[in-house]
Amino acid sequence: MDETGSFGERFWRIACAYKPAWFALLGIEAMLLGLIAFSLWFGSLDSHTRAIMTVNIVLVGATFLACASVLFQCHRYERRNRSQSTRR
Repeated sequence: MDETGSFGERFWRIACAYKPAWFALLGIEAMLLGLIAFSLWFGSLDSHTRAIMTVNIVLVGATFLACASVLFQCHRYERRNRSQSTRR
């Protein structure tokens, strides 16, 4: 295992190595958000259901945003490394 670089560099190198898995997770999260929207649109919304749907939206939405953020940071990390390697 390569132990060179700062903790941040090592973290993003490892996290970005799993980019296909992050894309798969993002797709699953998008599908879940679509199913939640479908349930909100066509389901019956009593007070208990509305509470559960709110918790679902918060959890799935936060996970979706976190996954999208990791992919965005990986894109920036890879672009920065590409530009640094071309300068050398």
